[in-house]
Amino acid sequence: MANLALLEIAFQDFDRVSVPEIDESAIGVDLNGDGELSAITEVKRRKTYVGMASDQPMQRMLYPEGTEFMHSVRYVGVSENGEITIPPRMKEPRYIVKTRALSIPRLRSRYGNEIQEKIDENLPRYIDLGDRGMDTGFGWTLLGFIEDADGELRPQTNEEQFFCRSCHATTGANIDQTWAFPRKVKGAAGWGYIDYRAQPDAPNRGETEGEILAYFKRAGGGDEFRSNKEMLRRWFDKDGKALEDKVRGKSVCELIAPSKARALTLNKAYRVIVKEQSYVYGRDATVKPPKNVHAKIDEATAPTLPEDKRYTHDIRLDWTAAD
Repeated sequence: MANLALLEIAFQDFDRVSVPEIDESAIGVDLNGDGELSAITEVKRRKTYVGMASDQPMQRMLYPEGTEFMHSVRYVGVSENGEITIPPRMKEPRYIVKTRALSIPRLRSRYGNEIQEKIDENLPRYIDLGDRGMDTGFGWTLLGFIEDADGELRPQTNEEQFFCRSCHATTGANIDQTWAFPRKVKGAAGWGYIDYRAQPDAPNRGETEGEILAYFKRAGGGDEFRSNKEMLRRWFDKDGKALEDKVRGKSVCELIAPSKARALTLNKAYRVIVKEQSYVYGRDATVKPPKNVHAKIDEATAPTLPEDKRYTHDIRLDWTAAD
């Protein structure tokens, strides 16, 4: 827990952070800086991690070599009384490990290389490591499993793993190729399985409106295609404008959880993708074909995104503003 708290400090730029109770005497390190070894509920910034990682320096916005993450993508659970829940059934388990700790100059060079590849219109090239997964090119190795036609988990193919690989590179939104610690609920309250019912719609750092509200206003819908009619009925007027007063003050669960009927429909729609094994054509279950998608784009005449539709923000959330 001490090292996890130090990771939070490294990514959130805190000087200290609250934690569930830690016995400093069991670690042999004064974690809160009071000169004593006792039971504490706060950890202070330091130069290195502790325990077996005491030789690892704390570096701003970077994980130490050997950091591992695993997370699951699941179906939408529905309880007997119709409540939306987290079900045991997985669509995918995903794993990523930091195999190389690259310096800031080397990371900057790799970002530059990928930008140049795009300028030169070269397709990205990634290293396939076989049953070990795929090298991201930024010090991480990722590996994913997905359902076969019978619903059993199998390793993803190289092409299917591109789906994960692209987001753990230069999307411009992640920090050290992840969204984990940069998005964590602050302090002791942020440990444990995420409870969206208790989580407020916090703003991104430097902004004042909740992140979901900002998305509604900018996208004009509750999903990328603006085709989720349930969200449109709940949170938008007939002209597609977000109902700001209605959205403010709602929990994340209230804002994004589907109804029981939609949850069951989405699960059925995804099972069609599983039966077809058509993951390379997209994994988002859609009830009906989305309308807000270009069937064809003429690269010679297609306009670029207008300036007023381009946004930059810090993906870290301001939990103080959400209190």
